[in-house]
Amino acid sequence: MFSYIILSSILALVGGIFYFAILKRFLQVLHAKYALMSIIALSLVIPFTVPNLPTFADSVESQHLFDYHAYDKWNVVDIQDPKLLDCYNQAATSGDVCNCEMVQKTEILAYKSHGGYNIIYWSRQPVIYTFLLILGLMILDLGVKLMFLVYLAMSSRKEKYRLADTNFYILYTSNHQKLPISSFTLFRHYIICPPLFEKFTAEEQKAILLHEIAHLQQHDTWQQIGLNIARLFWWMMPMYYFFKKELRSLNEFVADEFAVEKMGNTKKYATILLKAKECQLNLQQASYTLTFAKAKSLFKDRILRLVHRPKHTEGIAPKKSKHLLFALCTAVGLLWATSVLTAPVLQDQVIAFKQYEVLKMESDQTGKSTFCKDCLIQKLTKRK
Repeated sequence: MFSYIILSSILALVGGIFYFAILKRFLQVLHAKYALMSIIALSLVIPFTVPNLPTFADSVESQHLFDYHAYDKWNVVDIQDPKLLDCYNQAATSGDVCNCEMVQKTEILAYKSHGGYNIIYWSRQPVIYTFLLILGLMILDLGVKLMFLVYLAMSSRKEKYRLADTNFYILYTSNHQKLPISSFTLFRHYIICPPLFEKFTAEEQKAILLHEIAHLQQHDTWQQIGLNIARLFWWMMPMYYFFKKELRSLNEFVADEFAVEKMGNTKKYATILLKAKECQLNLQQASYTLTFAKAKSLFKDRILRLVHRPKHTEGIAPKKSKHLLFALCTAVGLLWATSVLTAPVLQDQVIAFKQYEVLKMESDQTGKSTFCKDCLIQKLTKRK
């Protein structure tokens, strides 16, 4: 599990740098969203394609053990070899050192205390329990959020609507729930409309609904669920929070583009956003922001994008799909190459620690510092 977390985090870091340093500059909003989602998905999936890490016994056996019975060069053993003499001395007082004549080929596994490995060795249990606790809390948090959405869908007064070729239900909530205008998808599409919604004219309500319909059509609910699943593995990785913030911005930009395209008037839509923000401040609900204005900085960015939006822009369906194809192919190649280069190093480190762990346990139990590889492998094989 920890090998998977480390490798996927490395891929996410490389993919994030690639996106923020290069892709974000030349991809249009919708394509940037698809590219970023692809990088996140690839970072989570590619580690599964890496072969499973071998056990300590398998790795040592394959690298260091050979058939003693097939060895026919006993006469070339140097009986004066210091390692051979040391083996004889140990064999005189211990039954754990065997096949001394082969010491020049097999070597003796020697335990030597390592500060870094000792820290990992002694802290692994608290780290594992802490990780499992945080994992459980995050799963509980996701479950509570999903159950609350189910509760809203079942308990709220609802009306069925159709707009922009999309069927959805409007959920009318009460004042005490203090919910923002937002949308979500479970088995059906829903748009939450609190009493604040009544303060807008019919045209303004349509603009707000169009914005939320874009979120529904883009399946942003499932995207958020996917991000919460990724958080189970990446909660300690800073790049995850950059991904989350960037996707939130891209989702809002795409929804704004969709609403403007359907309304046909950028200035009027920007005015509606400003009115919504003003209503929000007047009601002193700064902590309960609207879906299309979650943060001041994001709201400012959205207004600036609308003000400077080129008049010839044609909706959210950019024509230069070759840019997205190039970005995806490059991302796949980059992340796969990173995995190919990183996985063996990670595997070697995991095997090295497993070997150290076994030798430390044997040393603590027996008080010895040297062990025969063949004897140790046989013992480990019996543990399987």
